[in-house]
Amino acid sequence: MIRLSCFQNVSPPVHRRGSICRWRIFALAVLAAGCTGTLSKSDDFDRHRYSQLVQPFDRRGQIYFDVIFSAAYPADDPVADAKRMAWLAGWLAQKQLCAGGHEVAIRRPFDYLEDNPAGFAQRWEIRCLAVPGS
Repeated sequence: MIRLSCFQNVSPPVHRRGSICRWRIFALAVLAAGCTGTLSKSDDFDRHRYSQLVQPFDRRGQIYFDVIFSAAYPADDPVADAKRMAWLAGWLAQKQLCAGGHEVAIRRPFDYLEDNPAGFAQRWEIRCLAVPGS
């Protein structure tokens, strides 16, 4: 553990005290820079932050995809919409749903009485397509 105090009860000789302080400050700066340099955003970060996949218990076979719009992913941007479609495909692959493909049946805002504690802006109703040849 790095001690932040440069002056201890048992102090080194006066000519070394300043160099020890500088060494500790340098080590702390290198440690902080190393920690922040390794924090890269994963591909799934935005998917988890701005969307969720919901399968209600009382409606078997129904799949909802809830999304939040932000400055980075606005509602009326085709590039952001393509990214949301990629998030949807990622959620479906993770949950192993819709092996034959899927389509967005309805895009709608949340109803007033619908449970939405996370404050999602829109709910998409997803329909799985049949697997060809089945």
